[in-house]
This record gives sequence, C-alpha cells and structure tokens, in this order.
Amino acid sequence: MPWLYGVARRVLANDRRAARRRRDLSDRLAVQPQADAHAEEVIGLTDVARAFSRLSSQDQEVLRLCLWKELTPSEIAQVLGQAQIAVRVRLHRARQRL
Repeated sequence: MPWLYGVARRVLANDRRAARRRRDLSDRLAVQPQADAHAEEVIGLTDVARAFSRLSSQDQEVLRLCLWKELTPSEIAQVLGQAQIAVRVRLHRARQRL
C-alpha cells in the first residue's frame, strides 16, 4: 500500500504541475497575441500530433509517461513493471521513431 500511495501522490502532483503549466501558457498567450507565431505553432503541433498518432501504442505509452507525466525512466519502469534499462531502450527508440 505505501508504494501505491507514493505512485498516486506522484501522479497527482504531475497532473497539478501540468495544469499549472497549461494555465501559465494560456496567460502568456493572452498577454502576447501574435497571430502568425500562433499559426506556425498550431501547424507544428498538428504535425507532432499526426506523427504521434502513427506510433505504436507501446511507443505512445512510454512517451506519454515521460513527456506528459514527467516521470523518470526508473519511475516508468516501476509503473510498467519492467527493467529500467528496457524502459530506457524503449524510450530511446520511441523518440527516434517520433
């Protein structure tokens, strides 16, 4: 149970950090409206989203845990029940494919 509470606490903390980053980003964008820069950013994000959707579900899973939830490879290994070196290899290959 203590391990589960620790994992839950880290997941909640990561969600709070992500929400704060999104809020900060929207505040910055509201202060600096630049249509051209925003259009280029949207196009870039669309390209990334398209490339991300083409990845396998395993690649998407490891990238989400690393990039969106900001977990370290050792934390990802615990979540997935895999060896840390295996997670590092998966993460490296997923980044290359992306």
